Amino acid sequence: MNVEIYSRPGCHLCEQAKAVLLQVQQEIPFELLEVDIERDPLLLERFKTEIPVVFVDGRKLSHHKVDVEALRNRLERARSFSMGTLDPQKTLSRTAPVSRGTKTVFAVVAVLAIAGVFASKGYTKFVLDRQRALEGLELVAQDRPAPDFSVEAPGGKVRTISGYQGKLLVLNFFATWCGPCREEMPSMEVLARQVKAEGISVLAVDEQEDWATINSFFSGKTPSFDLALDASGAAAEAYELRPQGKLMFPETFIVTPKGRVVAKFEGPRDWTDATLVRYLRSLARG
Repeated sequence: MNVEIYSRPGCHLCEQAKAVLLQVQQEIPFELLEVDIERDPLLLERFKTEIPVVFVDGRKLSHHKVDVEALRNRLERARSFSMGTLDPQKTLSRTAPVSRGTKTVFAVVAVLAIAGVFASKGYTKFVLDRQRALEGLELVAQDRPAPDFSVEAPGGKVRTISGYQGKLLVLNFFATWCGPCREEMPSMEVLARQVKAEGISVLAVDEQEDWATINSFFSGKTPSFDLALDASGAAAEAYELRPQGKLMFPETFIVTPKGRVVAKFEGPRDWTDATLVRYLRSLARG
C-alpha cells in the first residue's frame, strides 16, 4: 500500500498530518512518500490551498486534516482488497447432541451455503463492481497496431513507439496553451512516479510548439514522465482517426507491451484515480 502526503515547508497542519500518518504506520505498515509541492510549479498551483493532501494508493483521502479512523479504514480496505480476502464472522451454537451423520449433512450444507455467499459477493465485488468502475472511466476501446513515430526529446534525443516495446505506454498528446492539459499534468506526474518500476511508461508529446515554450510551461524542471516534441504534427496525425484528422487536446492512447492501441481517453483525466491505475496495471501484467 502506498500513501502520499503533499505538503510544503513551514506548514503546521502538514506536520500534524504527517504525525498521524506515522502513528498509523506503526499499526498498519505502508509505504509513505512526502512530496514538497514547492519543488514543482504544477503541484504548487493545484494543491497550494488544500495542503496537506493525502492519497492512499492514488486515491485522495483528505486535505487539511487527516482523520485517524478514516485513514485506518481506508488502509484496511486497501489491504483486504489487495489480498483478495474475505473475513466473515462465524457463529456456532448447539442446544442438544447431534448425530454424526446429521453433523456431516450440516457441514456439507454449510460449506455449500458459504461457497454460494462467497461466489455471489466475489462476483459482485470483483466482476460487476470493477466493470461498473471501468465504465466510469469513459474510455474509447480500440484494437489496432500502434503507429510508430520518431519525435524529438530533450537533449537532442529521439523517442519512438518501438522504443517502449515490452512496456505499457500511456501516450499523451498535449499543448501548453490547453487549459485541460495543464489541469491533468499534476496527476500524470504522480502516476509516472507511482508506476515507474512496474513496467509502465508515460510519454507526453507536445504538439507543434517549440522547446522554449515547453520549458517555460514546466518552469525549466524535468517532469517524472518522458517528454517529446511533435514539431510537424505527424505523430498526432498517425494516431487520430477522426475524419477531420485533428486531436482535441488532451488525448491519451494506451499502448500495450506488444504494441497495440487498446484504448483512448478524450479530454483530461485524474491519473491518480485508483480504478484507472488498476486498469493500467492489469494491462501491464498482460
